[in-house]
Amino acid sequence: MAAHRLRHELLPVQGVGIGRGHRRLARRGRRGGVGCVVITTAQHCQSRHHCQQDQPAAVAMISLTRHAFGLLVAGARQDTSAVVDMSWQQRGRLGHAALVAGDPPVEPTSFPPSRFSAPRQALSLPRPAVIDALTRAVEEHVLTLLVAPGGSGKTTAMAWWVAEAGQRPAVWARFERQDDDPLSVANVLLAALRHRLPGAGRRLDQVLAMGTAAEVHSLAVALVNDLAEHRDIVLVLDDLHTIDAPESLELLGGVLDNMPTDARMIAASRTDPALSLARRRVRRELGELRGADLRLDAPAVRAVLEQAGVHGDVSAQQILDYSGGWAAAVHLAAVRAAGGHRPPEPAGPARGTRSEINDFFTEEVLADLPADLRSFLLETSLLGEFDAEMCAAVTGRDDAAALLDEILRRDLFVGQFGDEQAALRYHDLFAGFLRERLITERPRPEVDALRRRAAACSPTGDALRLLVDAGEVDAAAELISGAGRAQLAGSGAHVPDAWVNLLPPAARRRHPWVGLLAGLGQVRRGQMLGARHELQAALDELRDAGDQFGTVEAEFALAEARMGLGDMAAAEQLFDALQAQPLGPDERIRLLNTRFWHNFFATDWSAASSSLEEAFDLAFGGASDIGRKALAMALGTESLFVDAGPAWLHEQCRRLARAIGEPDSPAGASLRMADAAAAFLAGDIEGCMSTLSKALTVSREHGGLGWLDLALDRLRLAAASATGDHATIAAISAQASRCAEASDVHHQERAMYAYAQARSALTRQRPGELADIRDHWLGDVSDNDRPDAAVTLMVIDAHIAGAAGREDEAAHLLEAAAELHRAVRFSLMTGQPLLELATMQLEAGHEHEALNTAHEALGTVSAMDAPGLLLQDGPGAHKTLLERCAQAGLLRQVVTAALAWRAAPGRPNPLAVPGTGAELSVREVEVLRRVVAGDSNRAIAEALFISERTVKTHMTSLLRKLGASSRTQAVARVRELGLAL
Repeated sequence: MAAHRLRHELLPVQGVGIGRGHRRLARRGRRGGVGCVVITTAQHCQSRHHCQQDQPAAVAMISLTRHAFGLLVAGARQDTSAVVDMSWQQRGRLGHAALVAGDPPVEPTSFPPSRFSAPRQALSLPRPAVIDALTRAVEEHVLTLLVAPGGSGKTTAMAWWVAEAGQRPAVWARFERQDDDPLSVANVLLAALRHRLPGAGRRLDQVLAMGTAAEVHSLAVALVNDLAEHRDIVLVLDDLHTIDAPESLELLGGVLDNMPTDARMIAASRTDPALSLARRRVRRELGELRGADLRLDAPAVRAVLEQAGVHGDVSAQQILDYSGGWAAAVHLAAVRAAGGHRPPEPAGPARGTRSEINDFFTEEVLADLPADLRSFLLETSLLGEFDAEMCAAVTGRDDAAALLDEILRRDLFVGQFGDEQAALRYHDLFAGFLRERLITERPRPEVDALRRRAAACSPTGDALRLLVDAGEVDAAAELISGAGRAQLAGSGAHVPDAWVNLLPPAARRRHPWVGLLAGLGQVRRGQMLGARHELQAALDELRDAGDQFGTVEAEFALAEARMGLGDMAAAEQLFDALQAQPLGPDERIRLLNTRFWHNFFATDWSAASSSLEEAFDLAFGGASDIGRKALAMALGTESLFVDAGPAWLHEQCRRLARAIGEPDSPAGASLRMADAAAAFLAGDIEGCMSTLSKALTVSREHGGLGWLDLALDRLRLAAASATGDHATIAAISAQASRCAEASDVHHQERAMYAYAQARSALTRQRPGELADIRDHWLGDVSDNDRPDAAVTLMVIDAHIAGAAGREDEAAHLLEAAAELHRAVRFSLMTGQPLLELATMQLEAGHEHEALNTAHEALGTVSAMDAPGLLLQDGPGAHKTLLERCAQAGLLRQVVTAALAWRAAPGRPNPLAVPGTGAELSVREVEVLRRVVAGDSNRAIAEALFISERTVKTHMTSLLRKLGASSRTQAVARVRELGLAL
């Protein structure tokens, strides 16, 4: 795996040798589109995301990848269903009118509803054999591909199937080149889903609302879960060949890999898409119709002739010989025959090459058309989709409606969509041919004037292409700038990368908003060096122009790029500049989120606490849902260690949850995570696990939310350690180990997995495993890591030294770890060196010294009112020390609470198996109790808030320790041995 690391001088903080910002550079994914894809399940850990060789990768600070900066450039997405409802002609005209007036377009991006409907014209000639073949393929395979040259009838075949044979709800989506990035693809699919099933797509909409923080895997799984709510649904994707970016195809591949069992996908393409087709063929997941399957036979040609009103001397066989069965050629020949022309003798059957297509169109269509109709076709070919009014605006003709009727009467390769105010669209092949002829036959100034008029009434994407082709680069740049403003202001949809890429670099320098959008795209893809230059230039121009909104957005984005390059001093300067801006409440929350995590890494808890407190004040005092959700999603388990304490944060999160009111959204899941963390710290382990289960469900429904899943992992490990659930610790850690190679965030958080496994080994009295655990997880710890990673490493090393009889070395390590921990403060699954040191001192017979050391450790726990911190090291950890502290009256309340939880009636203890030397863990005893009661694996999993796979792992261990081969034998052994469960 390619990785780039930069070293920087570390600045000491409060005399402690930790790096200000801990600038370890990430191995961040460089697939483009949405930037780093955090792998969150074992299934997806085999993916490898490589860095470009000429670019350093982005920093893997939690403040950047998991929390604040994922939200910096994420405006609130406008509901796509609202986009579909607006008249597409109106959107185009509004956009151009605003452009002419010098203001940004009202609607920056839109989808004509015709993109989500099968063409009506295509339904006129059903072909039973093709429909039957499609029906069989759809029933037998998850994916059915129609791959053939243009003009072969792929779209027509799919439309026939939807209309006549498809009993399933079909969601039709036609792709265009400008859609070729993951966010655009997801937006198109969401719009298509809601066009067919209004109100659908809740989860995908929530993930898209995260903007640039949305991950490809999350988009895919969210869509899959939305599809699962509708039985037998079929995604019908037209023109899939226009989508070829790796990350866009990764999204579609993710959808296919996780499709509900009754859902299907049909796609038409001119080339084989990169969707792992070989693997899908082997697995019998792929049905295919190729050009030969779509070619018309003699009966089909005869039906075409009859429909065209051709009778007499022209035979179907003549047409078949002439066309080779290629649908476009058959259609053309039928049109010619209807006009009294016989098909010429072909040198060979037509196969659909570009030269053949152009020859057909030239000789068989344009040659016999009246001059005014021919001219009308050429000029209106500049429009993507159109009606009579738009055609009149472009051509200047008052008979546009009559000419369109004539085109429809002659069936000249025009498709009609919708039932009311129908939109028209030329077949892509025909439109491309007409445009080439227009450019060839007309003077450049005349063509450019037509392009400008067509741009005036076209949707934004089409208008941009037309303006650039007309040489109106500055006008196109202004259109993109307006769209970017709308997106970042939360009133517009995603601006596709393809729009920005239409413009040359010089236009970005003249139009700083275009440069800003280009820089944002580079940040998203991890191209931090390029982003820094692009964004700095844009920022300078925006400042000079007095554009406050643009300046703020550029400062946020440039701060991310600077942090990604490890330039924390420059990032700090940008934070100061943002601090001086008159920010609104939402923007202020964005800044405070970022400040919190920056200060956490700098171990400046006073500043971190002030940032979080101010953010909550704003959330309840003027911020919109955008700001409130940004705050919710920026929270972590670390947030509970602010000066105000976990109880304060718990209450603030409850208020925020009520204000947002979306418990099953990513923001709601983040607040549940904070709720679970507060429960754990308060010593309510069962409450923590119950809330964790709900948050995990939401995360999995959205495809895994990397930043949230890691926080949930920390809490799951803490709960498992507290209850002695060694199997769960092993399972979570094994998955994280696999993911750490591909996901830099897992690598960044690796210390918590090391600590959980180390405590598990100590609880099971296996200190010999500690060195391997340390080497596996923490062999490369440096000052560039999380500030608490060094604490964890020293605690584990101290146990290794103690087990080897090197007590002085162990004590020295724990004293150094304690000094560092005083600055770090964060203690959840990181190590508690003072508590470890006090336990060691007590075991060595130094009781007075041990109680003094424990007093400081317990004082921190008491000040936070967090007895759960005394439980996380395992069921028996520090038991003697805590009991001695209670006897001495040392902070009795918090100590007694921890001891009471361990001794609560009904709480199991580890249980020896007589005559075997084996011991059942606390969790194994809990599982065995329910097995004896007759519960199924699913019931056990739900009762204990663990997965069925973990239950099976426990069962395997139980059967081995009990010497049983089945559940029935296990129950019998319990009775035979007289085990007191």
